[in-house]
This record gives sequence, structure tokens and C-alpha cells, in this order.
Amino acid sequence: MKKPVHHAFRLRDALNLLVELESTLTQVQSSDSFHAFTSRQRVEYHDTLGKLRDLIHDLEQDIAQEQLAS
Repeated sequence: MKKPVHHAFRLRDALNLLVELESTLTQVQSSDSFHAFTSRQRVEYHDTLGKLRDLIHDLEQDIAQEQLAS
């Protein structure tokens, strides 16, 4: 059973927003403010960024699979 086409567009929109968020988060790391983070905050930052990148990768895979299925 194929999913409606609009689902793929919604996934792509979500992916685009997450990629923008990833870009913003990577800019934080190069800012002076990042140096004010504690070691624990830096670890949490990197964990969060890693999870975001994993989510982006998963969405990219889902979109690619939907494109192949259609």
C-alpha cells in the first residue's frame, strides 16, 4: 500500500527544517558563547547534535525509499 504523495512532501519539509537546525547548531559551536559551556553542557550539545544528525540520516533514507517505491 503506497502512502499518499503529500506524506513525502511533508517528510521533505521536515528534513529541510532539521537541516537548517543542524546548521544553526553547528554555528553555536564556533561562537564565543560555546566556550562558556561547562564540560557536561558540551557533552550534551554533542550528543544532541549527533542525535539530530541520526534523525536527518533516517529521514533521508525514508525519503529515498519512498521515491524508489513510487
